[in-house]
Amino acid sequence: LFGGGAHLARAQSRDLGRYALFAIDELRARSLRLDRGDVGVNGGLLFLRSEARLDAPNSELSAATVQISETARCRRVFANNADAGARACALAGGFVAPFAGRAGVEAACGYPVIFPSCSADPARKITVPVGTTRTIDPGTYGSLIVKGSPSAKGTVVLRPGRYVFCSIETERGAVLTVAGPSVVYVAGDVLLGTDSSTNRSPSLGGVTDVLVAGTTVRLARAASATMQLCAPNATLWMGPGVTASGRFVAGSIRAALIRGGLVPIPSTTTTTTTTTTTTTTTT
Repeated sequence: LFGGGAHLARAQSRDLGRYALFAIDELRARSLRLDRGDVGVNGGLLFLRSEARLDAPNSELSAATVQISETARCRRVFANNADAGARACALAGGFVAPFAGRAGVEAACGYPVIFPSCSADPARKITVPVGTTRTIDPGTYGSLIVKGSPSAKGTVVLRPGRYVFCSIETERGAVLTVAGPSVVYVAGDVLLGTDSSTNRSPSLGGVTDVLVAGTTVRLARAASATMQLCAPNATLWMGPGVTASGRFVAGSIRAALIRGGLVPIPSTTTTTTTTTTTTTTTT
């Protein structure tokens, strides 16, 4: 354990925009590979299994307790357990939570004090069938379901703006495209299916902030997603083969092998973060 701050090389970042992955309570991964972008837990455990590979030479790891293998590579570690470091991932100092509890993390990622309500009107539920494309305008809706199958896909396009959904589900191979800077509030869960794509338009760019009040955000096997996620009450599940671009903040994170890097981009929405990370999970 570490004593007074005078003995610390420096403190871990208190800027949420520097983090590729940030959990409030706990982060567990099979392996982790990052070009850039920090990985942190506000108060709890950051754990990579003993056989897992950590290859993140430009990244800081920070948590009250960090457990990594001796072969791990990173820029440095901030933790309160003296055995947290590795030969190429040195322990730089003790850990102090960068944000004042869950409320502090919520404020940093733009989570609203009063979460907007979705629509209970059955007519506001949107289902996009396989083989069709539907474009929708900003507004308040019920659930959004985009159908898909191994041989065909449904596609939905969100015009730039503010959306509120009760839940979002994309099935196998389905496509959800955000055609410009947007804020998407989801009162329930977000389930992104196998081989599905949830991305912003590459030609229009901009940031898509996805704020989730539910308890589950799941990126299934080989799904692709681009967003700045703020889901403080949820467990984020990232399956094998997932490719994700953005900044991902959740109550807890469970992931397979993660690969990516942090890239700063201007934020054009109401949240406070201004960075994005690219993450790929594989078996």
